[in-house]
Amino acid sequence: MKNLFLKRFASATSCFALVLAMSSCTQDFLSDALDGSDNDSTAKGVQATITLPNVIQPGTPGVVLVGGVQTFSLVAANTYIADGKVVVKGGVTLNIEAGTRIEGVFKATPADASAIIITRGSKINAIGTNTLPIVMTGRIDASNPSLNAGDWGGLVVIGNAPSNHATVAVIEGINVPSLPAGVTNADVSYGTTTGTVTTDNSGRLSFVRVEYAGAVIVDGNELNSFTFAGVGNGTTLDHLQAYRGADDAFEFFGGTVNAKFLIATSANDDSFDFDNGYNGRIQFAVSALNPTTVYGSGTNGIESDNDAASSSNAPITRAVLSNFTIVGTSTGTSSGAGSVLLHGALIRRNSNVVFRNSVVYGFGTATSLNVIRDDSPQTFSVLNNVIGLIPGSSAVGASAAFAPAFTLDASNSAPATTGLVLSGPFTTSGYFSTARSLRPNANPALSGANFAGFPAGAGVNSTLTATAYKGAFPGTNTTSATTYWINENWVNKIF
Repeated sequence: MKNLFLKRFASATSCFALVLAMSSCTQDFLSDALDGSDNDSTAKGVQATITLPNVIQPGTPGVVLVGGVQTFSLVAANTYIADGKVVVKGGVTLNIEAGTRIEGVFKATPADASAIIITRGSKINAIGTNTLPIVMTGRIDASNPSLNAGDWGGLVVIGNAPSNHATVAVIEGINVPSLPAGVTNADVSYGTTTGTVTTDNSGRLSFVRVEYAGAVIVDGNELNSFTFAGVGNGTTLDHLQAYRGADDAFEFFGGTVNAKFLIATSANDDSFDFDNGYNGRIQFAVSALNPTTVYGSGTNGIESDNDAASSSNAPITRAVLSNFTIVGTSTGTSSGAGSVLLHGALIRRNSNVVFRNSVVYGFGTATSLNVIRDDSPQTFSVLNNVIGLIPGSSAVGASAAFAPAFTLDASNSAPATTGLVLSGPFTTSGYFSTARSLRPNANPALSGANFAGFPAGAGVNSTLTATAYKGAFPGTNTTSATTYWINENWVNKIF
C-alpha cells in the first residue's frame, strides 16, 4: 500500500445503535449487508461471539489431541474475534469449519493490526464450500463503525519451503514488538535455500474470502490480504478471494505453493505479487478494479521481483502463470489524486516469469504489459496472451538495462480494447453477475491458447488444465464444463 486510508466514521443511525446494543448475531447480519454477501451466515442461527487466544499452541485451552495431531477447531455456529495478532504455533493445526466467520478488530496503529498468523510447522485447514465460504473480515464496533480497506491485517501463512534469503528472515508486515508474549522472531520467520522442503504442507485453504485487510508499518513493509511465505507445494490453495485490501491481494514470498481460482477485487496495490524466489504455478486468476475507488500510486495487476536488491540469489523468482484475466480501467486511471494504474504485469529486478494464455488490459499510464529487468537476464516466456490497448498505451515497455532486447512474441495479440471481443470489458456491473462481462465472445481470446512447453511442475495443483480459450473464462459459445466461476455463491460480488 502506498497511501494510508482514513477511517470513515458514519453517523449514529438507529441501525448502528442496534449493532452496539444487540447480540453478535445482529452484528454479523449487518456486516453481511455491508459487504454485499448473502451467504456468510446462512443457517447459522443465533451464535456465540468468541475472542480467539492470541497464542494457540499445545497447552492452550481448546487445543486437543486428535489422531496424534494437536488441533484447535472453529465452528460455524460461532463468530470469532481476532483482537490483535493471533499466532498458531508449536505444530498446532487450526481447523475452520465451512461457513465460519472471523472478524479482525481495527487498531489505530497499523503495526498493531489484528491478523491470523500460521507459523512454520503448524497448519491451517480452512475448507469452505461454494455456498458456505469461510469469511475473514473486519469488525464493526464503536471505534470502527464501517468496513474499509485496512481494517485488519489479514491472513499470514508461513512454511518451510525455500526462499532466496541468505538467512532466515522475518516475514514482511510483522512488527515484532507487537507480537503476543511468548512469540519470537523465529516464529514469524521463513526459509532459506538450505534446510527447507519444497513439498512442505501448511494445510488447505479452499473457498476462503479475506476482506478489508492490509496494514502498513512503513512504506514497503505491509501486511496483505493473503500473505504466503515459504509455503510448500504440499499445501492446497483454491477458490480464494481477496476483497478490498489495503495493500496486495496475494503476495508470495519464496515457496513453491501452487494455486487455482484466485480473485483479487479492488486491491489498493498489486493484485498478485511474487518475491524472494517464489517458484509455483497459478492457473485461473482474476484481478478486477473498481474505477471509482481511490488506489495507491503503485497499482499493478502483477508485480514480480527476485528481491528488493535485484540480486541473483537462488532460487530466482519464477511464477508460472496461465489463464489470468487482469482488468484495469478504460482510462488507465481511477478516482482521486495519485490513483494511476501502472502495469498489467510488471516483471522486474532480475526475476523470471512464464506468463501465458492470459488477457491483460486497461493499464495505460505506463504500459499494458511491462517487462522490466534491472539486472542480468534470466530465461522467461510471454506467449499466447491478449494484451488490450487503451488509447496512448503500448503493449510492452522495457528498461534500458533489459538485455537482450525484448520483442513481443508473435503468438501474442495486442488489439485495441474495442477489439477484445469480451462481453463487456469495462462493464463493471457485469463482472460478477450473470452478464459475464469478462467472458470472450470471439477471438482473440476465444481460442488460441497453447500449453506446450510449460516448465515441469510438482505438488498439489501443479497440473494445468488445458483450455482453448485465453484468460480465466470460457467463451459464450463453448461447451466447456468450466463455468464463469467468479459468479459463484462464495464470491463477494459488490464492488
